[in-house]
Amino acid sequence: MLTALRDKNLCLYLAGNLLSITGTWAQRVAVFWIAWDLTASTTILGVLAALDLAPALIASPVAGVLADRRPLGSLIIIIQVFSALPPIILAGFTLADQVTVPLLLAVTAFTGLLSGFDHPLRLLLVGSVADRSKLSSAITLNSLAFNIGRMIGPAIGGLMISMGWFVLILSLNAASFFLFSLILGQLRIAGSHEASFSRASDQGLRGWASVFQSIPPIDRWLFTYFLFLGICVRPIFELLPSFASRFASNAVTETHVYSSLTSAQGFGAMLGVLMTSFLIRIAPRRQVSSTAGLAATLAVFAFLFGTVTIAIGALAVLSGAILTNGISTQIMLQTNLPREVQGRALAFYTMTLRGAPALGAVSFGVFAGAVAQEVLFSVAALVMFGSGLRLQTEVLRLG
Repeated sequence: MLTALRDKNLCLYLAGNLLSITGTWAQRVAVFWIAWDLTASTTILGVLAALDLAPALIASPVAGVLADRRPLGSLIIIIQVFSALPPIILAGFTLADQVTVPLLLAVTAFTGLLSGFDHPLRLLLVGSVADRSKLSSAITLNSLAFNIGRMIGPAIGGLMISMGWFVLILSLNAASFFLFSLILGQLRIAGSHEASFSRASDQGLRGWASVFQSIPPIDRWLFTYFLFLGICVRPIFELLPSFASRFASNAVTETHVYSSLTSAQGFGAMLGVLMTSFLIRIAPRRQVSSTAGLAATLAVFAFLFGTVTIAIGALAVLSGAILTNGISTQIMLQTNLPREVQGRALAFYTMTLRGAPALGAVSFGVFAGAVAQEVLFSVAALVMFGSGLRLQTEVLRLG
């Protein structure tokens, strides 16, 4: 994996991506915390998560089609410039002391829409800035950069929130998008064949169907399990502020608990990336994917019913397992499918990655008003564990 870092082109991209992701997660943590501070409502957190993630269902298919028809460079630079607008707008309202829940919802929805365009383009760009022979390593390194940012961002965001530096968080995030766009302009991006773009343009809905049909049946089941992990397990990450209040005490404030939980989430994901890079070399990817899914469901129970120390450790395991499951799925799509459908395949992946947790978060957030979150997530994890055992049996049978 480390040999891929000798590629200066890839290193530049990873550095810019890391910077941008760090700013994005610092802002995300801050927005969710302010919403919780204003409302103390799990429903609002669920709606925020939905608005942050669900727009990918609209944007990602469009981005996928565009990526299969147009050069990536100009597309992704335009998205970076537009992505700087939400933090700039929110910073202006903050300076005017006019931050309200409707404003947070609107800015989050705008951010989610832009991220829906951005995510599949970034995933596809990795394959255009790295040598094909090093693609698996490049994908793993890109996930590592993402999760380092996801670890550092919440820690920085939590620290700045405790100091009242919300505007600084927003300003740094906006600056990170502009800097990333400058870096992207310096990259050598491999060209794509016009014939591929032409075929992608003519296929329409049949092209989307062909993407799904090109995936082997067992891999479709693995992708379906990835989808339901997103609905039933991943919403824990979106609803962390409400869990932080359960662990808070006179000695430890909610803010510090929340910062610790989000940092554990990022740290676990980073370790998950490193573990994945090792596991996919010594074990079949299907087994890595299904085993990681089972580990995630078991970690849910430790998080829900353990002490704060156990919960932090369990959240790290949960995050790493979810990440391992996701990386295995992404590598499958990005290495086994032809270039002319990869844009749409990764758009479908992004729709699932972002849309499934949004659906789950808003559902859990609403029902948590009537049923304890611990009960809801326990039932969901139990169902996923049983399904995962059945899937694991089939994966082992096929070898």
